[in-house]
Amino acid sequence: FRGESPDLPPGSPADRVQSLYPRMFTIPDGNVLLAGPSWADSAKLNTATATDPSAPLGSAWTNYSTQPSIRHLGGPAVLEPDMSSFGGSWRALLLGGIPASDGLQLSLATRVVERMNADPAGTPGWEAPDPAEQLTKARYYHNDVLLPDGGMVVVGGGSGSDPTTYIGNYYIDPSDSTRDELRQVELRRPGEKTWRLGAAQEEWRTYHGTAALLPDGRILSAGDDYHEGPDPFNPLPDSTRRDSAEIYWPPYLFNGNTCAPRPVIRAVGATAPPAGANDPWAVTTYAEPFGIFSDHARSGMQAVLVAPAADTHAFDFTQRVIPLKVTSVVTGGGLNVLTPANAAIAQPGWYELYVIDADGTPSVGRWVRLLAPAGADANRDGPPITVTGTWPNPSPRSCVNPDGSTVTEGVTPPPPPPPPAPVPPAVTFTSKLTVKHISIRRSSRELDLLASITTRASGRVKVELVAGSHRATFHPTISSAKGRIQIKRKIPASLAARRTALVTITYLGDADTRPLSVRLLVGPHAAKLTMTAPKLTSGGRIKTNGTISRHARGSVRVQLEFELGETTKTVQLTARVSKGAWKLSKQLSKAVRAQIAARTGTLHSYTVFTGYKPAGIRGEMRSYEVLGDP
Repeated sequence: FRGESPDLPPGSPADRVQSLYPRMFTIPDGNVLLAGPSWADSAKLNTATATDPSAPLGSAWTNYSTQPSIRHLGGPAVLEPDMSSFGGSWRALLLGGIPASDGLQLSLATRVVERMNADPAGTPGWEAPDPAEQLTKARYYHNDVLLPDGGMVVVGGGSGSDPTTYIGNYYIDPSDSTRDELRQVELRRPGEKTWRLGAAQEEWRTYHGTAALLPDGRILSAGDDYHEGPDPFNPLPDSTRRDSAEIYWPPYLFNGNTCAPRPVIRAVGATAPPAGANDPWAVTTYAEPFGIFSDHARSGMQAVLVAPAADTHAFDFTQRVIPLKVTSVVTGGGLNVLTPANAAIAQPGWYELYVIDADGTPSVGRWVRLLAPAGADANRDGPPITVTGTWPNPSPRSCVNPDGSTVTEGVTPPPPPPPPAPVPPAVTFTSKLTVKHISIRRSSRELDLLASITTRASGRVKVELVAGSHRATFHPTISSAKGRIQIKRKIPASLAARRTALVTITYLGDADTRPLSVRLLVGPHAAKLTMTAPKLTSGGRIKTNGTISRHARGSVRVQLEFELGETTKTVQLTARVSKGAWKLSKQLSKAVRAQIAARTGTLHSYTVFTGYKPAGIRGEMRSYEVLGDP
């Protein structure tokens, strides 16, 4: 290993000579484990020392006192999933391969599986191989794929570099029928150590073969030098060579001879996916609660993150399965989970999020992005919300068989919610609900809220305060004479003790005014949002700017709202906050400009800052009319 980046220059403490394709894994203490494939490849890289320019050459490496019993050249390694722990895995497995010192020498493959345990709480090093964990078939240049439920599937592999059964370094002799079992996958169930043979592939797949988990829980198996271009060691004519791929359906996708109906992830972090191609609610950070919304949620359900594949030469460099702590399950609504504690457990980046029902059947994966706090806040409008009630429109679970037929499961929906309030008739006036002041006084355990609303509004509003699993709800009466909503109420100590909370003010509308909802993050510091009145130029460009607290981060959102026929249209725009200021200058699309020109009511603009949790900034809202009646 030679450093080739500015952080690890040649001659650095991270220098080390080791085998090709070293099996390396980030472990929960933030360091890097080297676990094969050869004898000498048993060490830990201290990442702090590795970037210390004053440290001696190679000093970042600590060799383990034990080594694997044999070499495992051409054998895959995986970070063994620990589905009972949320603190990451310390254990790596080496599976099969050949024990020869050089892959080109004559050597048969091995069935041996060995485990490296790097947990400093025990005795770090290689454990003695357990015969009960051996593969059912000796394999060489195979792939091991981790499944969302913590199980494993071994795909492909050759019998070794014995030329009587294996041609050169690459190929199985197709005339040798005794090697057919190498086409069969091998499976290990979650929590078990033994392996069993599964379905067979159409082709042998060995050197340069690849296997990877697909988002729908199936496995893609492809490639092999046997199907590539001219090769002096390939005795078959060129006409038989072809590139090919196959898809394997693991057992967890079936109930007997038919597919198993699967739970569905409806949304992540919000009760409905936001509009647009990019989903900011699918961005989360470390040690953060968020909701996975699913009408199929039941007790016993799990949630996991699975890193995307990066597979070559029988080794996936990024593969890992990370269980998420389920803090609560709302039957028929979803799961509330907690993200990993730090980047040593799950490195920043994209992951497939799966939920797995009590029978072990996974959902289709949903891409989520895990980032450091600053990165997460820069890529979303606020923290994700949690599940509190049932999904409004449940539908039966279903699945598709390999032959394309569909199986649908009858689902008994949860009890229906109370009938909604009558829908008000079409109206002319916008509610103009604007938060003037909001704070949580920890000393007096009091919620202090003042909001303005049009004097045409009447009735009550619903004010809901949520912090983690704690909530409080109030229904203050609108003072139509003064056009305001005011609350000074005691709240539970559990809520008052929180640094930040989410406040939602919901107005259902009446005969004269449209419904409107405002959601803000409340903290101990005011955002101090100011702005110039927005202007819409004749060319269709919206312009506005203003100031904000220098501690604020994230975005200010400007929302245009207007009536088009019997519907209300909204257009949301964002302006990045930078050094206590923000500025918006956005050209509206032709379609939006045409809708505005054809509107049937007044065009309004609402400007909102939702708040920034790390700095404890309160959200604020300002409202300005852009244009008068058409």
